Amino acid sequence: MKLTQPKHVGATAHARVFEGGFTFRLAKGDTHVAVFVGVCVEQRRYLVLRERAWPGPVLDQSQPIAVALPKPKWLDWADTDGLAGFARSAVPAVRARMAGRRAP
Repeated sequence: MKLTQPKHVGATAHARVFEGGFTFRLAKGDTHVAVFVGVCVEQRRYLVLRERAWPGPVLDQSQPIAVALPKPKWLDWADTDGLAGFARSAVPAVRARMAGRRAP
């Protein structure tokens, strides 16, 4: 599994989308999509392509990766529309995994 860690993502081309209370980030060369809780922007480097209101604060610091999801073969790191569609479809699975972690 290749997954760029938060402390190294500033030096790697990547895309991120915010969906369902999570940040989905795919870095160039990664085999998995990193999922963070909330709106997470790492390394203070970003370009906003589409802005919309978001409930809650933006976390402008490294956060732990909550879930790592296998990247579909068709998804390229620069395909923001594809990443957004993947994120929308993955939110229920992420919520289920997060709920499972909190269960005793």
